[in-house]
Amino acid sequence: MGEPVRPSRWEIARPAVSTRYLLDTGRAHGLTTAELLAGSDLRAADLDYPGAVVLPRQELRVIRNLLASGEDPRGLGLETGLRYSLTSAGMLGYALLSSATVREALRLLRRFVELTSDFFDVTFTENAAGLLVEVGDGDVPPDVRPFLLVRDLVSGFRVASMLLSPAVLEAVETLADPVRLELTALEEPAYLDAARALVGRFGIEIVIEFGAARNAFTIPAIVLDRPTPAPEPLTAALCVQQCEALLDERARFTGAAAQVRHLLLQNPARMPSLTEVARELAMSERTLHRRLSEEHTTFRGVLDQVRQLLAVELLEQGLTVEAVARHLGYSDTAAFSHAYRRWHGHPPSRAHRGPRWH
Repeated sequence: MGEPVRPSRWEIARPAVSTRYLLDTGRAHGLTTAELLAGSDLRAADLDYPGAVVLPRQELRVIRNLLASGEDPRGLGLETGLRYSLTSAGMLGYALLSSATVREALRLLRRFVELTSDFFDVTFTENAAGLLVEVGDGDVPPDVRPFLLVRDLVSGFRVASMLLSPAVLEAVETLADPVRLELTALEEPAYLDAARALVGRFGIEIVIEFGAARNAFTIPAIVLDRPTPAPEPLTAALCVQQCEALLDERARFTGAAAQVRHLLLQNPARMPSLTEVARELAMSERTLHRRLSEEHTTFRGVLDQVRQLLAVELLEQGLTVEAVARHLGYSDTAAFSHAYRRWHGHPPSRAHRGPRWH
């Protein structure tokens, strides 16, 4: 048996938080949720549960709907990028914040880059000046590239600004030269003053070179070994464990598995069969079996995971065990109770009811 086929990053499911920010930006410009989600196979409810993910093609569809408003894509990218914060990265954000140093935070970012919402290939190269960060945009579709480049750069600076401890800011004050930002854009857009203000309020001077051969900047060496605002080794270790678990979970929902999961979630009360899912994905059942096998899962395995997720949510909402069993398509309550006990080690009658505070 050959090596398992690793899905490309254009197939890997990604956090839904970025799509929610797209909706926020679009609604601020007079677009409706229905207009923004048109053609994406997404519903607003698909984005509003813990751990929600979307496929890259779905997020790109929402971006294109936003850009159809006719407004400056780079201005919309700036507005959307400014919506991000450290907590937008979820558990990864807390892992970065509790890392011992800026260098360690960047190592974690590289390690868990698949938990972020970036579309670009980002590479890190350490040299005498510091850490060179290059943002490659070669395979990003040209029609969304200006929007995404600005959104991802601004959101990256936003998140990075929240890792600037007093020790880092003290180091920045000693820099003899400004930070140099290289952009392939040929001219300075009008919105850039807002981006400069974002960085300038931390006392960081940036010089921007337009028409460069690459999109890149260097994090000065003097800040790499400075502490983050809240270094805490035990918390960092716990967050890393959670990030690893999230990666494992995400791996089960990439490529074909992500597409199957999305179709199952569209109508939980009447989940489609294997035959119906294969038809919807325009492939034979045999091909679907093979692609799921390459991702180390099965149709029944994905169905089981979706039912497990929904069962917890529905019970927390106060539905009875009988109602949840019917909602998830089980033949009877006993079959659902057996499955729930297999998932959690106890019957659904002992499940937590009402909102969780943790």
